Amino acid sequence: MPSSIRPGTLIILLILCVIVVWQRRTIHELRQHDNTFTTSMAPDPQETRPATPSIASLPAPTPTKEHPPSESDQALRERIADLESQLAEFTKPLQSNIRSATVDTEVLADETLITGGYKTPDGNTHFLFLRPEQAVLDDGRVAVKLSGTVIGLSEEHLKGSAVEGLATTASNTIQHGEAWQNTEAESTLDDLRESSTVSMPSVIMLPGQAAQINVQDGLQYKVTPEFLENGKDFRIRLRMEHPSEATETNK
Repeated sequence: MPSSIRPGTLIILLILCVIVVWQRRTIHELRQHDNTFTTSMAPDPQETRPATPSIASLPAPTPTKEHPPSESDQALRERIADLESQLAEFTKPLQSNIRSATVDTEVLADETLITGGYKTPDGNTHFLFLRPEQAVLDDGRVAVKLSGTVIGLSEEHLKGSAVEGLATTASNTIQHGEAWQNTEAESTLDDLRESSTVSMPSVIMLPGQAAQINVQDGLQYKVTPEFLENGKDFRIRLRMEHPSEATETNK
């Protein structure tokens, strides 16, 4: 039986947004602290100073040393930049006329991630079946192989199908999808062969590497796979996007 996207991953997305706000505030406070420290080191113009010594008694000026940012500061800046980039992806539908499905979840080694379920300008309802597998490169490194199939179902084919429950009227969704056993996903695809299907070429990528896959008519996927600690199951971060307006090829 299909299993819904793990509820804990929705909490991750909410926490992510909170972290971004907190990180921005932290940087602001750090900068204020640096400015305050610099100001406190400057002499008070109204302070009574001793008589200026003669030129001969003045010590040689000490060269100003510029301290490079510490590793922790640099790591913090990089983390903030990454979080801001992810936040920009989440809020992209607010600035762009697109439909999207964003998923961040765990997928077991014998499961297929199914997401989408929104109607696109061509009148069909689109879904993505994404199957992750472990692969070994020629140099011995362990990688992730992603095999995907996009199906676009008309209302006739959607009604009564196994994926009908994933259809949504929302234009932009978060954590909307299910993880199915591979055998069940393959059986469903076989049943829907007569509908509009678009197979995606398999992609092999290193864990943590991001890839963008362009399918057709502006339909694209941004995906980042990683291995869980057990080394066999996966964490999949996926972004599915499609223009809200029909193009010349799908009108």
